[in-house]
Amino acid sequence: MTVDPSLYDVLECDRRPTPWGEATYVRFHRRDMAPMGYRELWEVFATFLPGKWGIQSFPQRGHFLDQANKYHLLVFDTAPPGFDLFEKPPKGTRVVAEYLTASDTIDGRLKAH
Repeated sequence: MTVDPSLYDVLECDRRPTPWGEATYVRFHRRDMAPMGYRELWEVFATFLPGKWGIQSFPQRGHFLDQANKYHLLVFDTAPPGFDLFEKPPKGTRVVAEYLTASDTIDGRLKAH
């Protein structure tokens, strides 16, 4: 997919400290305000911020921002520790490998297994 940069707005909102180093809070949206799928969002991210790492947050319901198909990411210069899923997990990592369903939650919290 080729991205036409004129179709998108990318706003660098602020720079903030995190436990993984300094990050830039960036907001993306299409100028026509249409929703973006994962692949399109990734292509826009890679076009505007090549070589960077982005983390999209899925907060608790009380902190949920639903602003007309705007996408909020924290952007890092390098992969934060533990976020590069192609790295081998550190020794002592417990593999869970189980699918979760809606019945696995109680009031939005995971049930103990």
